[in-house]
Amino acid sequence: MSASEIKSKVSPKIWDEYYKFVVVRNPFDQIISAFYWHNKSKEEERKFIFFKKRKKVFNEFFKIKAHHIFEDEYLRYTHNDKVLVDNFLRYENLENDLISLSKKINLPENLYDVFSKIRAKSDIRPRDNVQEINADTREKIKILAGKIIKLHKY
Repeated sequence: MSASEIKSKVSPKIWDEYYKFVVVRNPFDQIISAFYWHNKSKEEERKFIFFKKRKKVFNEFFKIKAHHIFEDEYLRYTHNDKVLVDNFLRYENLENDLISLSKKINLPENLYDVFSKIRAKSDIRPRDNVQEINADTREKIKILAGKIIKLHKY
C-alpha cells in the first residue's frame, strides 16, 4: 500500500504524528531482484489449469516490466512528486539504518534483530550465473528510474 493510500485512510492527526519510513533499493539491483522473483513465481503459477507459465529472459522481462516497477516504486512514497514519508532506509545499508531508526524512535527492541529472523524471499537469486546489466540497459534504467536515482543519489 502506498503512503498516499495510507494517508487517505488514517486521520490527519495520526498521519502527522506517526513516523513514516520506507525501505528503498538501488534501482540497478532492484530490477535484477524483480527479474529473479518474477521467474521464481512462475514455477508455481499455472495457466489454463495445467500449463506452467513461461519464465522470461531478462531483456523480455525488462522491456515489459521495468517501467512499471520503477513507477510503482516512486509512487509508493510520493504524491505529485512530493515525498510523503519522513525517512528512507536503504536496502543495501539495512542493518545500520534499522539500528539507527530503532534508536531514533526509541523502540524497546532493535528492528534489525527482529527482521533478521524473517526469511522472506530468500534463496531466489542464484549465487552463480547472476544476470548482469549491460551498458544499454544501464542507460535505460537511468531514464526509467531517473526520479528515484536523483532523490536517493544512486
